[in-house]
Amino acid sequence: MQKEFVRIFKIVRYAVFFAALFIPPPLNALSQFKAAAGSGAKIKVVNWNVQTFFDAQTDGSEYGDFKKSSSGWGRDSYIKRLERLCEAINALDADVFVMEEIENKGVLYDISNKLASNSWRKKKMYGYGCFYKAPGSSIGCAVLSRHPLSDLKIHSLDIKTENAEQPSLRPIMELTLSAAGKKLILYVNHWKSMAGGEAKTEIWRRWQESVLGKNVYDRVQGGLSGAGSAVLCCGDLNCNITKFAFREDVAGFVSEGGSAKFSDMCNVFLRYIRAGNLGVCGVYSPWILSDGRQMDGGSYYYNKAWNTLDHFFSAGSAKISNFTVEDKGHWADEGGIPIGYKVYTGRGYSDHLPISCTVGF
Repeated sequence: MQKEFVRIFKIVRYAVFFAALFIPPPLNALSQFKAAAGSGAKIKVVNWNVQTFFDAQTDGSEYGDFKKSSSGWGRDSYIKRLERLCEAINALDADVFVMEEIENKGVLYDISNKLASNSWRKKKMYGYGCFYKAPGSSIGCAVLSRHPLSDLKIHSLDIKTENAEQPSLRPIMELTLSAAGKKLILYVNHWKSMAGGEAKTEIWRRWQESVLGKNVYDRVQGGLSGAGSAVLCCGDLNCNITKFAFREDVAGFVSEGGSAKFSDMCNVFLRYIRAGNLGVCGVYSPWILSDGRQMDGGSYYYNKAWNTLDHFFSAGSAKISNFTVEDKGHWADEGGIPIGYKVYTGRGYSDHLPISCTVGF
C-alpha cells in the first residue's frame, strides 16, 4: 500500500493548511469492535455520488459526452447544474457533505462560494473542505464541512500479485473532523465500478475493502495514536451490502490474534489481509436492521431493481442513527427513483440518491 499526503483547505475567505501525519501501522491481524459511547458531539452527514460533476473547462480528462460539441456542455450548463446542486445541499442541511465524482478542487470552491452567497448565517456556512483525485483520473472525492478538518491522508493500492493488471483505483481519503471538543475519523471511499462485469471487477473491490478494514482496525483497536477513536466510513462502494461478511460468515474465525470477539453493535465485517494473515474488522451498517433483515429499497436503481451501493459504516465510539435514503427532494421522481443527469438536455441531478445519518461521537 502506498500513502500520499495532500492538504486540507479552509474555503471561501481563508487559506489554512494542515500537514498530514504518518504513523506506521502495527502488525496485528484481528480486529475487535468496541461499543459506541453515549454522549458527545452529534452531526448530520450526507453522502452523495453527484454523477460526473465536471466544470465548464475542457482539459481532455472529461468523459466523452462532455467533450462533444453536440452535447451543449459549457459555462451556462455548468452554472445551472451548480445551482441545482447547491439548492439540494441547502435542502439536505447537513453538517458534513461528502461527494463522489467531483472533477477538481475548483468545483468545490464554486460550490462553497455559491452556498455562501445564499446564506448570512455563519453556523450554516461550509467553511472547511478538502478534495483529492488520483493523478490522471477524471473525477475525485470531496468533503464540505461546517466543522474544522485536519490531517488528510490518502491510502492507495499497488497490487502486483493478481493475474490481471491492476486497473486505475481511486484511493481512500482519511481525515479528522473536530466538533464540540471531540474528534471523528472519516474515511471517504469510491471503489472500483462494475464496468467490465461485476465478477471480473470484484477482486479489486475486495482489495479496497482490505485497505479500509486494516485502517479502521488500527484506529479502533490497533496501536495507532488515538486508538479507540470514533470512526465513520462513507462513500459509493459499488457493491451491495450483501457482498460483505456477516456474523455467520466469520463465526469461529481464528487468526494470529485468536478467536474473533463481536459486539452487539457490529453487524458487518470488513475482511483484510496483513503480512499474509487474514483479519476481520467489525463495523455497523444501517442497511441492516436490528432483526438482521436488510432495509427495503436502496440508493441506486438499475434494471428495475434497487441496489445498496452507497454506505455508512461506524466503528469505535461513533454511533449512527436516523439513517435515511433521501428520496423526497427534486432529485427524485414521484416513485423515489433518482433523476440522473443528462448532459444533452441539461436536466437531472444524479443517478444515485443521497443518503444521510446522524453520527454521535
